[in-house]
Amino acid sequence: MRSGVRERQKTLEEALQETSQFSDKLNGMLTSLTNAFERVKSAEPISAHLDKIQEEIQENESIVEDLKKRESAFEAVKRIADEIIMKNPSDSGVKDIIDTLKKLSNLWETVNSATEERGKSLEEALGLSKHFWEELQVVVAVLKELQRTLTTQDPPAVEPTKIRQQQANLQHVRTDIEQTQPKVEHCRQVGQELIKLCGEPDKPEVKKHIEELDSAWDNVTALYIKREENLINAMERSMEYHDILNVICPF
Repeated sequence: MRSGVRERQKTLEEALQETSQFSDKLNGMLTSLTNAFERVKSAEPISAHLDKIQEEIQENESIVEDLKKRESAFEAVKRIADEIIMKNPSDSGVKDIIDTLKKLSNLWETVNSATEERGKSLEEALGLSKHFWEELQVVVAVLKELQRTLTTQDPPAVEPTKIRQQQANLQHVRTDIEQTQPKVEHCRQVGQELIKLCGEPDKPEVKKHIEELDSAWDNVTALYIKREENLINAMERSMEYHDILNVICPF
């Protein structure tokens, strides 16, 4: 009987020690995963600039790599936990293991989901950023050239034939404006999508560039309309003058 009691005592002590040691390991992994979660939670808002987004992607990928390295350990911990729970269901430390394991599993899912979601958002932002800034540069350059062309036009001529030539030249400018309009609208749309995706610190900057783009577009269209009206008025005056001249001097 004494031998049986001692054996039972030894078995209980070993189970208690096993439970205690595993609980420490479990808490250690929980702490490590909590740190990973804090890295995700405290990550900087998604930038609107290409180089910064690339840095944010690298940081997020480093967290993903850390999680991958811990995945086998995480699965092993779950298996060992199940074994300990089955072997020692009445142990007072088992409940703590069950609670900690539940927290660990939830946190594991949360961190993996967060990094995956952030990774997708960063990749989308990367594409939008590259597209927006490149297209903005091209479209603004085109609008500046159109503005220069319109502001350097010669004053309306006097002779109808010369005015017609000026009107024909203006039609070429109109064609360029019509071809530029879809690019302006698309650039604006991409910018709006980038605003929705990027963090608050960069939203005002992108919005400012869109407003400047709209202003440049409005300026070009206003210059065109004004030029068109001036040539129409000049043609009307020129025709009226020549009609009067033909009446006074028919030959």
